Amino acid sequence: MTHPSLGLPPPDATVGHPAAAARLRSERARLGRVAFDASLLADPTLRERYDERMLRILLRDYERHIEQLAR
Repeated sequence: MTHPSLGLPPPDATVGHPAAAARLRSERARLGRVAFDASLLADPTLRERYDERMLRILLRDYERHIEQLAR
């Protein structure tokens, strides 16, 4: 049996909060950008430590984390 605290999805996709998951998925790009901008504000040295390519990868990772949260 799967358990959410282990990071595993429930066996039935209709349990939990499917409406909230759908909303997260629809706003994934915007939420990822908001989180990324907040990270840059919290630590301005990120722009110095990483090049443009790596910053794009970090932004992509935020979007993937939001998808995992929706699951």
